[in-house]
Amino acid sequence: MNEAAINNAYDATGIFLQNKEDRLKYINREMALMDYRSGLAGAEERGEVRGMDRLSQLISKLHEEGRDAEIFRVTSDTALRDRLFQEFRL
Repeated sequence: MNEAAINNAYDATGIFLQNKEDRLKYINREMALMDYRSGLAGAEERGEVRGMDRLSQLISKLHEEGRDAEIFRVTSDTALRDRLFQEFRL
């Protein structure tokens, strides 16, 4: 960007910030976006934790039943993993 474009953007920002109603709308929108992104991040973390917990339960059950050969396959074969989740009601 050239200096004139930066100056124009700076001037537009100054004008925008002088209008209290527009400024409050902008701030509220930014806060809503931050809340939304934060909620998504938290949901992703909870999903990962539940998914890993569910997988570790499955691996434990397979080991208890002596089905160790399936333990290695279950980490890469999603169809097998889904079938075993249903089998063990996880």
